[in-house]
Amino acid sequence: MRMIVAVFALTALMIAGCNGPPPPSDQDKAGTPSKPIAEPPQPKADYAALRKAVEDSLAAYKKNPKDADATLGYSKALTDYGNAIQMDPAFSNKIKYRQAIQFFRKAVKLDPKNDEAQAYLNQIVAIYHSIPKPVPGEAEPNLELPKAESGGSPQG
Repeated sequence: MRMIVAVFALTALMIAGCNGPPPPSDQDKAGTPSKPIAEPPQPKADYAALRKAVEDSLAAYKKNPKDADATLGYSKALTDYGNAIQMDPAFSNKIKYRQAIQFFRKAVKLDPKNDEAQAYLNQIVAIYHSIPKPVPGEAEPNLELPKAESGGSPQG
């Protein structure tokens, strides 16, 4: 009896799924796209605010390095700053990955459970391995922004 009910329910779900309206088309009848395909705009990073968050959280961490909230806050601020650099199109991949990896390493060192920083770190290491290039050595994160491709630093 259970088998019949299960088969009936599965059949009903399949039939219901087949009767829906067709998905909207991004193409006209000639097969060409009706709307231009554009990349979503990249939000501009507020480096001044990110830098302040790193500096403030570092001060709190230095004041009490055993405080879990201070440690987690510093790790999160480093992750956010590294991610902003990593995602900024103003920097070449060589520059941004070399700088961002230091922020992610420090963030993971502070908080080994920082999954976001660990995922970004793993992603950059995988990129270096796929090139193949040696992964940059460990260094302290530098809050000074690298030079942008256009010759200047992005303004935050």
